[in-house]
Amino acid sequence: MALVESFAATRAILSLIPQAQETGRLHAIVQEEGVVEQFIALEGYNALVQFGLSWYGRRALTRGGMETERGRGLLIQTGPKEFYVTGVGFTVYLRPITGVDRILRAHPRRGQFDPWLLVEVGRFEGDRWVVEGRRAGDESDFGLVMAIPGQAVRAVFD
Repeated sequence: MALVESFAATRAILSLIPQAQETGRLHAIVQEEGVVEQFIALEGYNALVQFGLSWYGRRALTRGGMETERGRGLLIQTGPKEFYVTGVGFTVYLRPITGVDRILRAHPRRGQFDPWLLVEVGRFEGDRWVVEGRRAGDESDFGLVMAIPGQAVRAVFD
């Protein structure tokens, strides 16, 4: 099942992958055994990936003991403020890098909301992004929760 979910996630953003590989903006999200977090340095941003399901800032960690429990996915930065995320079993928190680096480990319920302009759920059909829904408020204020296999999210900062 894990392999099927991984292919479904890749299919949702397949057309972005070749160019992102050439520019170094394609980042693998992989939960190794016993790992609960992954940091990713992006252009102008830091990303914290917390493995396990999260909703409204509450985490239910997975320790990655079995392959089917492990979080996995892809994060692609397509522009200065635009990101695509796909995969399952994790939450992504993105923070701009400022003169004073913001702490990513801050608890998400303490006002550390992501300043999103737009968060869409969808997939690519060829080179065209097809919007299947939008996330707002509680669905995006506490990070980009990736819990549905095969789902991709497009997030644009304000």
